[in-house]
Amino acid sequence: PDKKNKAQKAMGGQFLWNAQLAHFKKALRLLTEDAWWPFEHAVVYGDTDEPVASTEELYALLQRGQYEPIDVDIEADDKDPWKVTKITCIGFSAPHVPGQRTITVQTEGRHPATDPVLAEIVRWLSLEGYQKSFQHGIFDIQTMWRLWGVDTGGWVFDTQVAHNAVRSDAPHDLQHLSGEYTDTPPWKPPKEEKGKLVHESSAAQRKYNSRDAFNTTLVRRAQETELEAESARFVHDLDLAMHLCARQMERVGLPVDKDRWMSWRDKAQFYANAARADMDRYMREHGAADFATTFNPNSPPQLLWALYNPGGPCRLTPAKWTEPSKKHPRGQPSTDKTALLAHKGH
Repeated sequence: PDKKNKAQKAMGGQFLWNAQLAHFKKALRLLTEDAWWPFEHAVVYGDTDEPVASTEELYALLQRGQYEPIDVDIEADDKDPWKVTKITCIGFSAPHVPGQRTITVQTEGRHPATDPVLAEIVRWLSLEGYQKSFQHGIFDIQTMWRLWGVDTGGWVFDTQVAHNAVRSDAPHDLQHLSGEYTDTPPWKPPKEEKGKLVHESSAAQRKYNSRDAFNTTLVRRAQETELEAESARFVHDLDLAMHLCARQMERVGLPVDKDRWMSWRDKAQFYANAARADMDRYMREHGAADFATTFNPNSPPQLLWALYNPGGPCRLTPAKWTEPSKKHPRGQPSTDKTALLAHKGH
């Protein structure tokens, strides 16, 4: 309702409404029924009143990485991996078997150089033969590399990358993915103060970490099926390989830092703006003076004129037509992506 552009309204009705109804239906069910959520967590180095996990239980969970991905999630004190000063806890989860729980290890105040449990976790993270999955792995592995000196191996799945492969225009954060793929009850996120994440207590943070790890497992299992159904697993794998390439660039002294990234963005925007200006000038030279504003290639009516009008600059023969409608009983030349690709190179 806040969109005034007719094309945006039509697009919202065409592509978003069914998904919105599905979310409303799910919300109604979760609010009126007792959702079954098999979440059990335990803590290594927690408070006395928390469920306790032994180191043997933790190591048994990690050993399963030999034949299936273990979902890993860390909590830190900043959203920017280069500003993080401490990792507060690290959680592990996998598809549950009887008696198994999601396990969080309290790491604040400890370091692999002095703590045997963290030393074993770092050794496990570094091994290629043990499969790991993350929600936003590029953050986690960069942070652990900076603070713990571990070069994570065996990174085989990332839920954020997987979601981008099939729904690139949607949010990719874990709360959105959990709502989309699971029956996880809603939870209260931590407060954010000047970029820092502030939890109510250490116990609340550990439970939050365990829940994130567990939700990553649930989301991943749904996404693995979705990627196969959409024939998009190769897109995920290719993007993940590019993440690993970016990580290696950091290792060999070609850092992708924020200032450089913003500089690249500004340069790209400069050339894009210049191309738009050239396009607008060209169109006006070829009879587009009737357009009240700058020529907009994202406007189907303007693009329709530019490509197919006998008095326009291109005068192309349409490769595809739209379906007949009241306004256009015989249809009209199409400007969708497949129609444009047919003229690639013109």
